[in-house]
Amino acid sequence: MIAVDMDGVLANFTEGYTRMAGRVNPEAPIVSDYQRVLSWDFRDWYWKEGYTEELNDNVWERIMESDRFWFTLKPLWPFQMNFLRDIHRNNVVFMTRRDGVEPWFQTVKWLEFNGIKEPLVVRVKSGEEKGHLCNDLGIRVLVDDSPKHIKPAIEAGLIVVKMCWPYNVQVKTPYAAHNLKDALDTAIMVNQRGF
Repeated sequence: MIAVDMDGVLANFTEGYTRMAGRVNPEAPIVSDYQRVLSWDFRDWYWKEGYTEELNDNVWERIMESDRFWFTLKPLWPFQMNFLRDIHRNNVVFMTRRDGVEPWFQTVKWLEFNGIKEPLVVRVKSGEEKGHLCNDLGIRVLVDDSPKHIKPAIEAGLIVVKMCWPYNVQVKTPYAAHNLKDALDTAIMVNQRGF
């Protein structure tokens, strides 16, 4: 089994976040291209002339109160979801660090809407580490994009396939991918090889 992260690997969180910012302030630009995300912290790159902590707080408040935010995110790789549909049943645990109104339920519904029937979803709660959860579940390979999760997962002994984006270029991993199919192919190959 392999663990696959949701946001930044399967789902376009950046577009969802910036759309919500546009509801708070209509001048806020929508960013859907992950190649424009230069840092994990939106303060470092997003809308320099209008981004404020107040805007960020308002966006997160709306996300946390929404019973649809996680469900309405667009797939990052809509034309590669077929491959995931074909392999997920025996190979994939979806692992995500989401909060708000029923984030696990919204995640399951998102996956089902995108053709992933009966997905196995593990929600990482505050204070938990993906690496430790994977070890507890007997999972040895994680596909992730977040610098906050990649380093601790490697330290916990996991093999990480990094989904490459500008904000994680400084995080070194032996395995990296630039699209979903490559990430899944690599993760499955590494898992079968055993290292």
